[in-house]
Amino acid sequence: MDWNITGYLMIWMALFLAAINLILALLSRTNYTAVLLFASLSLGIFSCIEELRVIEQWVQYQEVPYETLLPKLCDIFPKLLLALVILNLASLIAARRKRS
Repeated sequence: MDWNITGYLMIWMALFLAAINLILALLSRTNYTAVLLFASLSLGIFSCIEELRVIEQWVQYQEVPYETLLPKLCDIFPKLLLALVILNLASLIAARRKRS
């Protein structure tokens, strides 16, 4: 069975970029807000696509039953993606308040 580390690595990189974006927005350095927001959300989407690709391979080759994979995926990824969206929204709000 192929263990997928790239999906988790991408989602943690996305959260790191979102945290950097929030810190820069709070420090009134909003030059790269749009770039960091785009990179963070793109990595989050790519991580979900990567996880689904690996699950499809596992199910296709019948290495692992589908019923055992779905609870593991549905346990952590929605929480990480929600944290990603909240961090990005917070950085957008902070950048908007600093500009006005």
